Amino acid sequence: MSERPFTRLDPSGPPGPITSRCVVHDRIAYIGGLVAADLSADTAGQTREVLERVDAYLRRVGSDRDHILTVQVWLADMRRFAEMNEVWNAWVGDGPPPARACVGGELFRRDAAVEIMVTAAVP
Repeated sequence: MSERPFTRLDPSGPPGPITSRCVVHDRIAYIGGLVAADLSADTAGQTREVLERVDAYLRRVGSDRDHILTVQVWLADMRRFAEMNEVWNAWVGDGPPPARACVGGELFRRDAAVEIMVTAAVP
């Protein structure tokens, strides 16, 4: 049995957890939990920025939104669900949406409103 190579993109470093922002293995891309760089933005603005980052990683690995399999969304405040979901719905568009879960909870970055993790096929 031969080993399949991994591609690991953009490793992070201390002081936070040491992780790769995206890992590709066996034609599946795993985009780690992303938060916005501009944490002063509201929930909609942070969601928009995170989804732009998701698009960028999908392009880097040769995939796109149509190949997203699952999405996990964490909100710091579930009362902001409608704001996040409005941006999400515009981003997904009229195509078939991926499977998605959305939960509320305390996020690693104190000022982060939303964190998103994506799994996508790489055609």
